[in-house]
Amino acid sequence: MSNVCKALMNGVELAFRQLRDIGDLSEKIRPEIYDDACDASQAIRKAIGIFSTDTRFVIVHLCSDATSAALNIYRAAGMLHLIPAATSNGIHLSDNGLQFRICGNDGRQAELMIDYATAEFPRHAFAIVAEAGVTGDSQKQALLDRLKHHRRKTCKVLYIERDTNLAKIFRGADSNYPRAIFYAGHNAEIMRRVLLHLGVTQPNSLLLCFEAGGNVDLTGLSASARRTLRFVRLLPNGQNTGSDDQFQQYRLLGQAAGEVLLEALTRSASPKPPDVAMIIHGYQFETCIGRLSFDSDGESSGHHYAVVEPAAAL
Repeated sequence: MSNVCKALMNGVELAFRQLRDIGDLSEKIRPEIYDDACDASQAIRKAIGIFSTDTRFVIVHLCSDATSAALNIYRAAGMLHLIPAATSNGIHLSDNGLQFRICGNDGRQAELMIDYATAEFPRHAFAIVAEAGVTGDSQKQALLDRLKHHRRKTCKVLYIERDTNLAKIFRGADSNYPRAIFYAGHNAEIMRRVLLHLGVTQPNSLLLCFEAGGNVDLTGLSASARRTLRFVRLLPNGQNTGSDDQFQQYRLLGQAAGEVLLEALTRSASPKPPDVAMIIHGYQFETCIGRLSFDSDGESSGHHYAVVEPAAAL
């Protein structure tokens, strides 16, 4: 299990430790944990296994690819499911009113990134580096949509994989001409490779990432490479703690998902998923990341994000 998955799981477990303070609810809920390794095929197998049980509520999947692959199984089973960290705009939540997303989606994060770069670095040329897959496609499109808002007519899109020759895709870039490069995807190893490359060849450029940019291992990177990085960070209750814990936000998202579910269960007159869903749609929830509420599609508001530099670069 990856460190990110462990952090998410630890957050959920932290919320469920509160069960001892919720009367007889602790006797009715038996949490079980499954690891899909952020793999879509494994996610489907795990979801089919859950489908065969009497499970009513699930806090589902870290990655957007895995979430998208398994979501229809949970819908078919009539399970209420909370999505703590999968950000893809391609995950549609409104089919039966039983899906709720805790984190801010790609559209929200792209808005922050583009607005930040436009305001802080107006003379930089813009480019997008995109991974293939659900996450890369969703984030790329969210960035392009926000660029239209700012009437940026030109933005080169480059596609990247693990073994991509970075010198080739960045060929022709003037090292003295700064660029704001937006990274669409979640592979921290590839992001690190891009940072290494930019730190040497284009130290005046920036690499702006969605929240997964906080997972990049900065060990051994030059100061110029570290200064190149910006990423979206979840700010608990609007406060930047300045923590060096790169996995903190996943723990907080897992904990918030558990807190919403447990409070909704205590408020609901019955444990049936539609009844609990009505509570989630109708209330605000005090969580570790802020006061969350959910719209008719199950998207949340009340969390706070900002574009930050890694603490190691400050």
